[in-house]
Amino acid sequence: MKSKKIALLVLTVLLITLCTFPVLAADPYAAIYGTTTKFDTYLVVSGDAHIPASSFEYTVAAGAAVPAGTGTLAVSAGPDANQVLVGSEAKTVFSADQETTAGAADDQIANSTAKKYAKNEVTVNFENVTFINPGIFRYVLTQTPTTDTTGRIVNDAESARTIDVYVEDNGGSLLLSGYVMYNGVKSDGPSATAAAATGKSNRYVNAIETKNLSIEKTVSGNQGSKDKYFLFTVVINNVGAGTVLDVDMSNAKNEPTKTFATIYEAAAMKTANQISSLTADADGKIEHTFYLSHNDKVSITGLPKGTTYTITEAAEDYTPTVPSNAAGTISDANIEVNFTNTRGGVVPTGVIMTLVPGVAIVLFAGLGLFLIARKKRNNI
Repeated sequence: MKSKKIALLVLTVLLITLCTFPVLAADPYAAIYGTTTKFDTYLVVSGDAHIPASSFEYTVAAGAAVPAGTGTLAVSAGPDANQVLVGSEAKTVFSADQETTAGAADDQIANSTAKKYAKNEVTVNFENVTFINPGIFRYVLTQTPTTDTTGRIVNDAESARTIDVYVEDNGGSLLLSGYVMYNGVKSDGPSATAAAATGKSNRYVNAIETKNLSIEKTVSGNQGSKDKYFLFTVVINNVGAGTVLDVDMSNAKNEPTKTFATIYEAAAMKTANQISSLTADADGKIEHTFYLSHNDKVSITGLPKGTTYTITEAAEDYTPTVPSNAAGTISDANIEVNFTNTRGGVVPTGVIMTLVPGVAIVLFAGLGLFLIARKKRNNI
């Protein structure tokens, strides 16, 4: 009986002792939240093009964990990847005709003085991500052109970027010390000794492929009027809402005159031809008329790849030759569309033979009247 009491007493003391000792946490660190970092997204166009309305979408996923290796550090999969916010609503938007900077041969962005580019700064927000221990935490960022339905946007050669988040022990508390962004999906851990990491990248460089569309007029035939103006209607679709296209009228007349053969009014032709650019409507459509005479040529520049077009000529009392490329899609080459109108006739046989004697009689009659008149004046 006495032994049972002693055992009970010992058990009671043990329980009281356990309750009075502090419980050691499995992790001694207080959690911290991430901050923000930034990268740049570029859109490059040829020198004669404008930035079209376009956007790029971003997704974030946890990167794969990597064990420590010889001379490399261990990497953990990034927590709360679905809480990482990129840009505004997970995308960045380029507005139509956004301001551009001239390219340079060595800037590694446009890589050509014949190109120019626009730049958007994109924020990556980790403020809703919780880190509970020191380490390197990896995320994979992926970019996708959200308006690229026709192949007009050439995405960066590498759509993925790796972001490593460094969390350090700062005297018993956690410190978020920085972010490192790499090109592509990194599969190994960072160097434990190298101060400068290789393969880093803080940008995406994307491009818009553009081409030019030219319309040329040719009049042929011995009855064709070389000073006559013909009406052309150009319809361009899928160019992007608000997109601006430059128009080169240097090889056409921007102030046509109403000639004897022309059926259109000079004021209407002048209004149509005195332009330097065209702007797409909310549906990404452009429609415009031009008035061209023999050897006139108008060029619309900077059409994004994938844009569709149709060119029609108003009917006239000429025999038209409609080129096969009067309608199509902008792809890998500039397009030149030449419309030829022919008007001719055969001179009937014998006209020259009967015409010459008639002309001779008139000339001799005139000469005779002249001589008679002169003789009368001399006799006075």
